Amino acid sequence: TAQQILNCSFSSWYPKFASATLKSKVIRPLPEEFVAYLNADGVFLPLDRYGRSYLWADGDGEDESGEDEDSSIPHFPELQTQIDDAIEELGGAVFPKLNWSSPKDASWIAVEGTLKCRTAADIFLLLKSSDFIAHDLSHAFEDCIAPVESQAALPARPEAFELVLRKWYALVPSMEFRCFVRDGEMVG
Repeated sequence: TAQQILNCSFSSWYPKFASATLKSKVIRPLPEEFVAYLNADGVFLPLDRYGRSYLWADGDGEDESGEDEDSSIPHFPELQTQIDDAIEELGGAVFPKLNWSSPKDASWIAVEGTLKCRTAADIFLLLKSSDFIAHDLSHAFEDCIAPVESQAALPARPEAFELVLRKWYALVPSMEFRCFVRDGEMVG
């Protein structure tokens, strides 16, 4: 059900298990303009928090093509400030994810080939390049079945999206595991 999906959202379980997992910061809700940016076609970076393009080659206000910056390029200064502050608070490097998924399918685009992010631009590039993130944004409840007794339609998306920044550790994927807890007992 949609409620089961919502129960797996990071903010639903993290407060209960914060002492047993990686230190994390949650930025919630994500601005709708940022969600629209993530959903937009193509892979491109927004302006930095100061309104500058990440493509500036010489700092003169022009991009590499020599043209003035396009005013249609998205700009999220408040979000970028929150991200920068969280990265600093978490030791200078983080692992990003949204409510449910990480952009692990996009690690190929990162400089180090990992999900290690040191800047907001690193995070934006991974999120924008990920099919897993695109699924969470547009199809999170797609395979849910409404309870028979319910007359309500399934939600198209959660009420709010969240950006989760987790302190970076170089974990060995073969040593990772998931556990499931029901009524305070580990069930699997």
